[in-house]
Amino acid sequence: METSSPSRLVPFLLFIAVTAAYLHTMNPTVSVGDSGEFIAASHTLALPHAPSYPLFTLLGKISIKVIPLGNIAYRVNLVSLLSGAGTGALFYFLAQSAGLSAAVAALSALLFSASQVMWGHSLTSEVFSLNSLFAVLILLSFSKSIALSGLLLGLGLANHHTLILIVPGLLLLYVLKSPGKDIPRDLTRFAGFFAAGFMHYVYGHYRAKSLIVYIFIAWYFFNYYLYINPIQSKAAFRQFFQSLGLW
Repeated sequence: METSSPSRLVPFLLFIAVTAAYLHTMNPTVSVGDSGEFIAASHTLALPHAPSYPLFTLLGKISIKVIPLGNIAYRVNLVSLLSGAGTGALFYFLAQSAGLSAAVAALSALLFSASQVMWGHSLTSEVFSLNSLFAVLILLSFSKSIALSGLLLGLGLANHHTLILIVPGLLLLYVLKSPGKDIPRDLTRFAGFFAAGFMHYVYGHYRAKSLIVYIFIAWYFFNYYLYINPIQSKAAFRQFFQSLGLW
């Protein structure tokens, strides 16, 4: 929907206001939960626990390198904070696309940003506010560019796999709101750009060699080899590590 010039400033003002509020309460260093793990993984470009979150760790690494303020933990925390503030600003457009006036959409965005879940996850190194940012971006872009939404979904899944839950909603939007549908063309575009975005997840695992995964599989084969089926397990064990160039 068309917006007047003054209302175009609203998302920017929302972003500034939410960023200021979040900054006032943001953790200045390592917090509880997975915070320390994500900060360490960002600093070393390693992979934290499954499903590994390579996009978040890459953004954390960029933040460490680019932002000259604070300690390493503070800089990685800013990834969550800016993602949360960006989500709040874009939520304004999402509310307007549902037919709400500029004033009601702005109030909705503020209430969303002030919710306990959104505020809490934006104060420390966690993947959830970035996940919310991708969800809003996908919903906003889907009606305008199926290719872009596919790319964003692929990238977003490199941050958190629960983003896949948005797909049923996208299918419903496609059925109800897409005029002149060309299903084969749209599906090809969506899948192709999705694959391009998701390649970051594949590359992140390749780069880090997924050492923890390899150790777990080796442990499994070792136990199977010793206690269950020595002959078959030895062959599988050898084939697996030959594929990695380690045998």
